[in-house]
Amino acid sequence: MTDGSLNAATGPDGLAGERDPMVRAVTAADVRDAFAAGMADWRECPLYGLAFGAVYAGLGMVILTVLLAGDLTTLIVPALSAFLLIGPGIALGLYEISRRLEADEPIRPGPIVTAGLRHGGGQVALFGAVLVAIALVWMGAAELISIALAGDRGGSVAGLLSWVATTGDGLRYALVGTIVGAVFAGATFLIGVVAGPMLLDRDLSAVQACRTSARAVGRSPGAFLLYGLLVTIIIAAGMAAFLVGLLVALPVIGFTTWHLYRRAVG
Repeated sequence: MTDGSLNAATGPDGLAGERDPMVRAVTAADVRDAFAAGMADWRECPLYGLAFGAVYAGLGMVILTVLLAGDLTTLIVPALSAFLLIGPGIALGLYEISRRLEADEPIRPGPIVTAGLRHGGGQVALFGAVLVAIALVWMGAAELISIALAGDRGGSVAGLLSWVATTGDGLRYALVGTIVGAVFAGATFLIGVVAGPMLLDRDLSAVQACRTSARAVGRSPGAFLLYGLLVTIIIAAGMAAFLVGLLVALPVIGFTTWHLYRRAVG
């Protein structure tokens, strides 16, 4: 096919000789419909959504507490940003809920909690390791930026924000950190937005899943850019409320991502 919508996976990364799935073009209307379907899943299983959101928010609060206790205020934003990169791994149970609702299968705690083991778990673990590696590299880069541009700056969060808002050095630190963070976030979104739910849904390799995710984004860049912006807004709102908003942000994004995946991949 000349549009590149179907590729053969003949290399060692394929499982059982499977081909890469076909990707379909999606539109802003598909993003809207995916959000509507995701919210319907949220209403169907609110307690499960809150449980996964609580785990996510709780881990973020632990990171925030450790950084504040260590007077590492310049690393708070990059650390939490890097933590958010592993969201697709934590959301596996949410994908499984949406899959079961779609297939009219019973919603039971065991299969949902162990969703990552559905196809053996090896490829999901590899995908999770990639997300963690990206997060760790981003943290390393953030520390270097902090040392180079912020020096040994500690103190309160309010003091840091004042420094960023009122000084040229602070503004430069914020701009460089934002640009570098956006690169890491963009790379994670490119390979992960479809890969997470796909690895739960299909018995294929992490390489295939990441490759298909990149192809899906490349096939419909406008729609996925819109979705990425909406995800950024939802996550930012969740973080602004002292991370408590992640209780709702993670399930909304998790359920919606499943339905966008189902529209984007054949």
